[in-house]
Amino acid sequence: MQERIESAVWFYDASHPLQLDALPDHLDLHVLEHCVVNVSTDLLTSSLRYMPKTVDLRTQLAQRVACALRLRDVLGRNGYLAQLSISTRIHLRADAELLAGASDLWRLFDAGEHAAVLVTAIESVLGPGCERVFFEQALPRMVEILAALHAQLTPSNAVVCTRLVLALFLGATRFRLEHGAAYQQTSPPSSSAFEPWYASPVCVRLLESLFDAAINRLEHTQEAAADAELRTQLCALAEQALNAYEAREAFLSNDADGLAAAQAAFSRARPSLLRPLLGIGRADKAFALAEHHRDFHTLVVLCFADPANNDDSKRIKLMNPASSDSSDARVELYLDAYGMDFANELYQYYIKHGAVRRLLEPRAEHAHLVSRFLDEHPQYSRLAWVHDSALDQYERASSTLRACAQQERLDVQAKQRMLSIGKLLHLASLPSMEGVSAPAQQATLETWDDALDLVHIQTRLHARWVEATLVDENAPAEAQAEHIASSIAPLLDNRPTLRSLFVSFASEVIAGHVVTGEDIIDLLTLADRSFAAPQDSALTDFAIAVQVLVRLDLSSARRDAALVSLWRRLYLMDDWEALSDTASLTDEQVLQNVQNTTAFHTLQSVLADDSTAETVISPESICTMAPPDLSLLKERLQGLPDTQIQAIHDAFQEEHDALAHTVECTRLSAYFSHILSVRLINKEDWDMDDEDAPERKLEDTTTPLYETSMPGASTMLM
Repeated sequence: MQERIESAVWFYDASHPLQLDALPDHLDLHVLEHCVVNVSTDLLTSSLRYMPKTVDLRTQLAQRVACALRLRDVLGRNGYLAQLSISTRIHLRADAELLAGASDLWRLFDAGEHAAVLVTAIESVLGPGCERVFFEQALPRMVEILAALHAQLTPSNAVVCTRLVLALFLGATRFRLEHGAAYQQTSPPSSSAFEPWYASPVCVRLLESLFDAAINRLEHTQEAAADAELRTQLCALAEQALNAYEAREAFLSNDADGLAAAQAAFSRARPSLLRPLLGIGRADKAFALAEHHRDFHTLVVLCFADPANNDDSKRIKLMNPASSDSSDARVELYLDAYGMDFANELYQYYIKHGAVRRLLEPRAEHAHLVSRFLDEHPQYSRLAWVHDSALDQYERASSTLRACAQQERLDVQAKQRMLSIGKLLHLASLPSMEGVSAPAQQATLETWDDALDLVHIQTRLHARWVEATLVDENAPAEAQAEHIASSIAPLLDNRPTLRSLFVSFASEVIAGHVVTGEDIIDLLTLADRSFAAPQDSALTDFAIAVQVLVRLDLSSARRDAALVSLWRRLYLMDDWEALSDTASLTDEQVLQNVQNTTAFHTLQSVLADDSTAETVISPESICTMAPPDLSLLKERLQGLPDTQIQAIHDAFQEEHDALAHTVECTRLSAYFSHILSVRLINKEDWDMDDEDAPERKLEDTTTPLYETSMPGASTMLM
């Protein structure tokens, strides 16, 4: 079969009316591929059996190029070309391109140009006197020759080497442009098991080295003719290097690690190959190459690059659209032409360089691109709500801000602003303000108010510490938290695990970070009674903690764990052993002592509010409820080591055991029943004596706990 193919290749004439099909139907494709690759290789080595010996190497090379084309035509005429594997077609085209490039290289060499440099490279690979041998028989070793040429590259011979290399590559490129499509390959090139010579790492490195040498020489040359040649060479080298990188990516597409490395290298190389073209006045070539390779990131860089590498000029272009020149027109053109592919890189560039104004002020016809970009990049959601607001999409903007606020952990003030603006945007989205009073809208607004309440509580808690002169702004946050713990929770000194937890949460509050509602509950319930709210306050710290709890969006297990912990600590706050010693007290004194407890005031406040009344749990019931298990603690306190989680669990167990002892050994249960009965009697009195009394009493109960610190239920709004 190979002999038949060789015969067809040498004698084939598609224009001859008597030309018969060279190949029969139904050939074995595996055998056929093997044969055509052998024939192609024979053309590179002048081993085709019908090829006569000649002293005119220029003519012979032209004949070999013609034979390569006839090989393609023979396969195409019989319908076999399309059936060959992509690797085989790439192999055939690469060999033909090598022949075409070698033909141009020989013409340059044969004319006496730059002989010494090329001779040295050939001799280092093949031995002395092998110049013609290389072009006749050793073209498959072209990559080795190029490596040898690279090894002897110096500033003094860089121009000569560039002429030789460009002769080879431009000849190959011309063949590809004229005949490449007939090989039925995809664009960009498909993956292949065959590595084309122009995709080798040697070629990539050589082309980049020649490019760098040309830039360096251009900076020091004073000759107009040399300058013109170097500018032309730079453009050609940039183009060939980009083609080589692209071909290498295609070759490595089935090698994940190799492809990643090649893509990273290509990404780094593109700007360095294209950007210098602006400085030599060849911006047209730079843009054309970036467009050809669909390198949208480099296109963006080129749009705003200053030829003189003036960073201030670039900054002015970006930050002030009114001052921009033709870059604006080009950007709009690319947005129209490439849509989201270009927009994605453009908007990333804007954000990276602080040109947010440009992103948020698009032309009307491109606003949908900004919307899509922000939808696909949730990390920029803090910008998305501004864009949505500009488009009068207020509800969408409101939802975005709510999501941003939920994710905010570093800045409590930022979270407050997000929630406040988000609530306003929600109101702006309503058809009319008449609908605000509707039950569904009230329920929605309550969710905003609840979120704002939690922020207010945290900020008021910090303000309370400041007012108590417990905060030293000059000290580190952790040191301040240690001082606060020693001042308001000295009993925790004997409970190092819970003290450490308290200090951790307090440090976050002092630093202005966002803490969770569960953390706020711990801060409020771990403080000592001596720092709790005074008796004449509307709400105790524990009552505020309950207000926090009912506003939290937690799983039922997390909510129950927080609720049990809250009530357990409340019942442990007062000295029930002392209160149970009533031997020398009158009933009035006993009752007065009970009514002076934190538990009494807390329960009065909690029971007076319908939103919190149902959270009350008796001491006996609390004793039947185990502390949160390790899985719940790990879920809440993510990032803490297992040993610390276990220590916290043990501390909660100690609280549980302490309450069980208190219930068993004191009159706590009886006092709890008394507190409930007092509350019930009061309610009956309200109903009988004054219709407005319950409302007034509830209103009194929800006034601010501290004039400058804690809000109550109704004052925890914007």
